[in-house]
Amino acid sequence: MKELEPLMMLEGRWTGKGKGSYGPFSAEMDVEVRGRWLLMRQKIMIPIVGITTYVSTQVYGYDDVGLTLDFFDTAGSFKFHGAREGDQ
Repeated sequence: MKELEPLMMLEGRWTGKGKGSYGPFSAEMDVEVRGRWLLMRQKIMIPIVGITTYVSTQVYGYDDVGLTLDFFDTAGSFKFHGAREGDQ
């Protein structure tokens, strides 16, 4: 899976807290390898009102052209193609 090597630093569970226009919030993100894909699930929660305000699922992979990203959130679904640029 050398094609996904630039993204492997994302693998793991990430959590954080912050303060936004709706008040304090917490965020969670899980990234795991699923076959030849990286699956990322994330959500942002605002405890004051007890809701999850943003949820997205992202699937990173590759095809014969390069890296791909299929992105799904409350606004719909999007597909991106990309390539490495140097170390990025």
